[in-house]
Amino acid sequence: KSIYGYGEALSRDWYLEKSIARMLVGKNVLKVDKILSRLISGEIPLSSIEGFSIALHDCIAKYYNLPFYELFSGMKRNSCKASCVVHVSKKDVMLSKAVKWFREGFKHIKIKLSGKFTHDISVLKEIRGHIGKECEIQVDANQGYNNLEAVLRLCKELLNLGICLLEDPMPLSKAAMKR
Repeated sequence: KSIYGYGEALSRDWYLEKSIARMLVGKNVLKVDKILSRLISGEIPLSSIEGFSIALHDCIAKYYNLPFYELFSGMKRNSCKASCVVHVSKKDVMLSKAVKWFREGFKHIKIKLSGKFTHDISVLKEIRGHIGKECEIQVDANQGYNNLEAVLRLCKELLNLGICLLEDPMPLSKAAMKR
């Protein structure tokens, strides 16, 4: 029986990923742990492995004729929050976009950070001041902070502002990228 799966991840080396995908054709997807352990032991970036993991699990769900979420303890909720993203720009532009999204009914907003502490905190304080606490704010630093001390300082401020999540505060170490 021919089964295919879909996965998504940030691509760092499209040609490498395409060759890995070709290598997986014909493999027994029910041995996903064995397949993934081989990928992890190589020089393949984690982001690529994540995409293949999702695709392999999608194949398993199709094999058993199940919805994907059934592989992971079933459905946990019947809905999910829609969100929008405010990209890095000048403070007034970011504020205007966040307020616009909030007024349009979004109760969850993701703010992209610049990696410049003063700018980021200033923007977040301004946004929080205009949209209040009823809107969840998540931030994505896109690996913009370069050391743990800066991230910890950022976390303290984010906590004070009621930010619900910080994504990708700093780059992975070279050792972690190889895993």
